[in-house]
Amino acid sequence: MLTQNLKRHSQTTGPTFNRHPYSMNHRLANLTRCTSLLLAIAASACSAQSPQQQADTPPAVITLCPQSYVTLKKQIKADHARYLQGLIELEAHANKALFEPVRAITEKTVKGPSSDPHDYVSLSPYRWPNPDTADGLPWIRKDGRVNPMRDQYDLPAMDQMTHTVLTLATGYYFLNRPAFAKRASDLLAMWFINPETRMNPRVAHGQFIPGKTDGQCFGILETTRLFRAIDAAGLIQGSEFWTSQHDKAMKQWFTDYMHWIQTSDLGKEELAQPNNHSNWAIAQIMVFAMYVGDHETAKAMCDLAKQNIDSQIKTDGSQPHELTRTRSLDYSEFSLRGLLLTAWSGKQIGCDLADYTNPQGGNLLKAMQFITPHLADPTDWPYKQIAPPKAYKFHKTLGLADSLYPNHGFGKRIKQLPVKVDASDIFFHPTNAYQCPENKK
Repeated sequence: MLTQNLKRHSQTTGPTFNRHPYSMNHRLANLTRCTSLLLAIAASACSAQSPQQQADTPPAVITLCPQSYVTLKKQIKADHARYLQGLIELEAHANKALFEPVRAITEKTVKGPSSDPHDYVSLSPYRWPNPDTADGLPWIRKDGRVNPMRDQYDLPAMDQMTHTVLTLATGYYFLNRPAFAKRASDLLAMWFINPETRMNPRVAHGQFIPGKTDGQCFGILETTRLFRAIDAAGLIQGSEFWTSQHDKAMKQWFTDYMHWIQTSDLGKEELAQPNNHSNWAIAQIMVFAMYVGDHETAKAMCDLAKQNIDSQIKTDGSQPHELTRTRSLDYSEFSLRGLLLTAWSGKQIGCDLADYTNPQGGNLLKAMQFITPHLADPTDWPYKQIAPPKAYKFHKTLGLADSLYPNHGFGKRIKQLPVKVDASDIFFHPTNAYQCPENKK
């Protein structure tokens, strides 16, 4: 592969420059060979495209603006040099994802509370063995401190699967490598379609607590990771490996899961939570509904989100439930991001959530203005934050806010955040990823 060849060249042209007195001619020759490889990668991103890609058809992504991908692909074609390093890194990530082992939900590594291997099982993150009892039961809560035993269950497998398929699908879309699409298709089928290996469309055993409960409603929050799988399916839709049968089967899975959240006791409990949990349950149903084409359900989520704005956002824009947490800036941002995603998605179906103000005078704009001054520099955040905030998440929140409120400077705030170090990030989150025509006010 080109990346492997490039790595071999970098081992002799990059680091060795500092160790061996190579001649200038030798260095120039090596640089020329590397440049040729870079140009080949750029050319592969713009040539031999499928009929769908040649027509510049936007990919069927749901959580980002489809047109932003088309725009980026045109920019790559017009200015190869600008995107060379990113393309190299994207190819390297996708090549690694081709061979990285990804386990099915049915390949359990430890025994959990469910006897059905198709059930998703996860451990409550902030629960630890009770030091005051011989058997450690029932486990106790330590807010903000994640128990590493959590990694023994299904959350890491889901997380890895979704990251892997999105990496492969993004590599396919921009580099046009059929092998990337095939691997992504196989993994999506393994988790959502194949009867022998697929996950049951429910989360009845998420965040279980030893000695207390076999599952909590809070486990539903963890399936926000499935957004990546949905977008991955959209990015490989033009491939021969993702057929209409695949598309139909996967949409049926998400229809079933969406129904489970809305009708099960755990789902209803999660939707009734007074904090970020209900915001993200609503956002998930909104995204899933948009994915399967159920606009009636999507509109219903807008109404539920308005109720949450009524109960969660105060006149000054604060979110009291999130301010009580030990990582209150992270949770305030995270909770608000769920509402912003619902508002951004709702714009496509005429939802006016971004314009809604509750009877107390609180709204999404005020909530953003409450946290925004502290996102780039949290040192003067006046509430508890026991760990450095997850600044890499803030780009999305500010991007959503800038799309919904384009005249309030949120776009400029993005430039104040820590700089991303991976040049391939642009392909996973294109510039103006939330600036869809239908979302402009």
